[in-house]
Amino acid sequence: MRFLGRSALNGAARRLALPIATAALVVSPLGAVAAAPGTDGAPAPEVSEPADAAVEVLEQLTATLDGERGPAEAADAETDLTTELVTLQQVYDDLPATERREARRLLARPTDPVANPVQDLVNYKGAPVISTCNTRICVHRVASGKHQATAAWATQTLNVVDAVWNAQIGTMGYRAPVSDGNKGNPAGVTGSRLDVYLGELSADGYYGYANWDPSAPHAGYLVLDNNYAGFATSPLDTLKVTAAHEFFHVVQFGYSRKADTWLMETTATWMEEQLYDSINDNRQYLTVSALARPAEPLDSPGFYQYGNWVFFENIAQRHGQQIVRAIWNKVAAGKTSTQAINRAAKARGSDLATEFTRFAADNTVPRKTYSEGGSYPKAKPVSKPKLGKSKRASAWKQLRIDHLSAATTRFAPKGKLGKKWRLQVQLRGASRVRAEVLVHRTDGTVVRHKVLLKKGSAKKRVAFDTKRVAKVSVTLANTSAAYRCHRGKPYTCRGLPKHDREPAQVRGVLSKR
Repeated sequence: MRFLGRSALNGAARRLALPIATAALVVSPLGAVAAAPGTDGAPAPEVSEPADAAVEVLEQLTATLDGERGPAEAADAETDLTTELVTLQQVYDDLPATERREARRLLARPTDPVANPVQDLVNYKGAPVISTCNTRICVHRVASGKHQATAAWATQTLNVVDAVWNAQIGTMGYRAPVSDGNKGNPAGVTGSRLDVYLGELSADGYYGYANWDPSAPHAGYLVLDNNYAGFATSPLDTLKVTAAHEFFHVVQFGYSRKADTWLMETTATWMEEQLYDSINDNRQYLTVSALARPAEPLDSPGFYQYGNWVFFENIAQRHGQQIVRAIWNKVAAGKTSTQAINRAAKARGSDLATEFTRFAADNTVPRKTYSEGGSYPKAKPVSKPKLGKSKRASAWKQLRIDHLSAATTRFAPKGKLGKKWRLQVQLRGASRVRAEVLVHRTDGTVVRHKVLLKKGSAKKRVAFDTKRVAKVSVTLANTSAAYRCHRGKPYTCRGLPKHDREPAQVRGVLSKR
């Protein structure tokens, strides 16, 4: 699902600050019959009987929909309403018959003759439906009431979604959406069509959403706004990026309905950049990303799932956009998000730890490391010691770094230092902690040094004379991607990270060569 970022929602009258539709997010199921392996290769224990776990998911979702959690509380919760709805999709097969009927009510299409608090976002309520179709897509609308859309907008939507299909399937090589048979087709139309429903979403703070139908596993449909009036970008541009995002969710369904939530949203938001690079609507999410908040794990829930599209932009700039498709192929083979990234990177002579450390260091200098980085926020250092002839060593900076997050210390020369002066960077930390040292030269260039801690420590000497060096930044990254899976947490494999708050230390010492 795409929805307005925090900046767009501030001061606006919104029913919820987070999406309430069954967004195209899929996470690993709770309470699998056979415990799935964690990313460290160890078996993950069951948390409860599958049926019990599934009923708990349904009960939690029902409580949220009944208003027991307000927008402000939901905005900062570890699991938002979107995640709860998606988790319901994942445990659907484990529900007892009575609860499964309730779940189907929550997963209904806009045209289905049922009432539920989710589907009411766009519910045609029996109004005559007008459909505009080509050989693979049908756009559905009503001509009156809250959700009315014009014939011209329906045609425009059809053309845009068709162009997105050509780009993602025809050019980029992703799998075509899975057939739903004749589901949703108007009278006289046979053969599978991707169904797109138009409705008034903007009043509730949403751009659109994708959903799957329990009667057609792995197939999905889209719900898009009926005119995109009142958004920051033009209606057509807003339609384009939303279609790129939501269509990719339907594509993802064909790879796996059990993919990690953060992977689905980050790559869908990244897809906006690939198809419509000049629109830049997805920049609104970067204020809640590893660029602006490097201490938050890469796979954090909530808004971070949208903002961290920049991670895939980072690795795609080095390895080509095909690496994201390679990741989804690994997910289709049953890998978790972090396992899939690691496997795809290894096929290109790298690994997740290397890529994440590079990403964390790049985020301190986005202007120099991203093609559009001049418009991105910059990861700020946690400390900025100045060293010179009167102060030749800094105190040890004590750090606690969560999994797949980072912290940067920046050293700057003080006073006049000649060309013989060097900065020795001293590091301590676990083997999971990696580092990159960036020497920012006065001519505007950046020299990069990778540092691998051996037996818990490392040292690196770099130039530190004031004529050539403006500053030296040291980024420490916790590259752990090990989890105890299926613990009901909002991270990779619904797991509990094994190595959060890893201790690390850094200090700088001046010397002459």
